[in-house]
Amino acid sequence: DRWRDWLANCHRLQGRIHSFGLMCGSAVAKPADIVVRKHLYKIYRYLNCIHALTLQSVSIELKEMQIENEFIDVLNLLTEEEVTRLARMDNKMRDALLCWLGIEAVSFLKHD
Repeated sequence: DRWRDWLANCHRLQGRIHSFGLMCGSAVAKPADIVVRKHLYKIYRYLNCIHALTLQSVSIELKEMQIENEFIDVLNLLTEEEVTRLARMDNKMRDALLCWLGIEAVSFLKHD
């Protein structure tokens, strides 16, 4: 029963991430606009980073990854500047990323 609850939570999270990505992707009026593409790529990176951080405590592969190294070089989800800012957040990194995601989504919608 515990396993099914955990799996259901994973599927809910994945569903929310997919829904948010789909809403952003379907809101694009000018897909060739480089600024729009940069916003979408940042949204993509943040969504995947939030997903990775959420599953890090239970995933064998993610558990060993350090945000200062693998999240930049292996996963290619964060820039060095973003990691420097996030490192100060300690156990609130995911919360900070959610805020950044919201800011980026609003900026994207205002531009497009």
